Amino acid sequence: MDRFNSGKQEIFNLEIDENAKSSFLDMARWTKFLAVLGIVVQSIVLCLGIFLSLFLGNFAEAYGGPSATAIASMGAAGPIAVVVFFVVIIGVNAYPIYALLKYSTCIKIAVNTDNREQFNRAIRYLKGMFKYIGILAIIMLVIYGLEVIIAILTGMANH
Repeated sequence: MDRFNSGKQEIFNLEIDENAKSSFLDMARWTKFLAVLGIVVQSIVLCLGIFLSLFLGNFAEAYGGPSATAIASMGAAGPIAVVVFFVVIIGVNAYPIYALLKYSTCIKIAVNTDNREQFNRAIRYLKGMFKYIGILAIIMLVIYGLEVIIAILTGMANH
């Protein structure tokens, strides 16, 4: 039993060598790059949503099509619905981007100053990001599964 406890103690007193520090600093650079890229893409998506909402009526008249006509038939609510859709998409993606940015900042400080508190904070941000993406993946799988079930039931009802 003492051997187990002493091994457990050693696990929680791990030291980070220069190779690991270098790897953490590389991860910090890449996660910061991905976070900044995410912010840029989110900004472009927001601009696209605003652009689409402003010119939705013109697109529906020029190109027609069932979806454009359906949205245009909503009147003033159509452009608002488009903006709300894009804002929801941006909102769903905001936390993982934020968590990556905070991870990169905290891990860089932690590695450069040997600050355990910053290291733990960085790991919490990374854990939170993965947990969020995992829950989002589960939600999407459930939605896709329901769509498949509905499609099968609808197909069976039509025959």
